[in-house]
Amino acid sequence: MKMTVNLFHSILKTSFQAKRNRNRAALKNLTRLGYPLVNVRKALFHLNELKLQKMGNGDISIPTLYNTMRGSKGNRIAQEIIAKGLDLTREELFPDEG
Repeated sequence: MKMTVNLFHSILKTSFQAKRNRNRAALKNLTRLGYPLVNVRKALFHLNELKLQKMGNGDISIPTLYNTMRGSKGNRIAQEIIAKGLDLTREELFPDEG
């Protein structure tokens, strides 16, 4: 597991790619490897050093963001906030919610 984390840290820290491209590549490759999308979203948040507490900005509650990240809520506003934080589209991060 540690090797996997180190690999993805190096992917995300590549200075030649934009944040969006790194996150998109990580999302695509991790899902291709069979990781559940819920875990991929959590990993991207961790690797980008994002905090849910700072994302809501009073527009949406932290528990709603957390539950949306876990896939137990389909709040479109929360999905947009999470996707924007990762420089991805809502459709990329939450394809089942289309």
